Amino acid sequence: VVTNIEDSLHKLSKFIDFLEDHKISWKDKSVGFWLRYILETADRITMHFEDVKIKNPKLIIAIENIKEFTQTIEKKL
Repeated sequence: VVTNIEDSLHKLSKFIDFLEDHKISWKDKSVGFWLRYILETADRITMHFEDVKIKNPKLIIAIENIKEFTQTIEKKL
């Protein structure tokens, strides 16, 4: 599940970049609301894993990437 979240956030970030690069209007209240909801949910998931001792390196990297992607997307909003 965590790797799917990581991949989805990565694709979302690239999609936002594509929209901005092609001067496509995408920002409105509804989109902002749902993107913030998605980002908050992803943050809550990563906070849960901070309390758990994880030994799987792939999972650790995925969680760190999720944190980075949420910060990157938040800046684009």
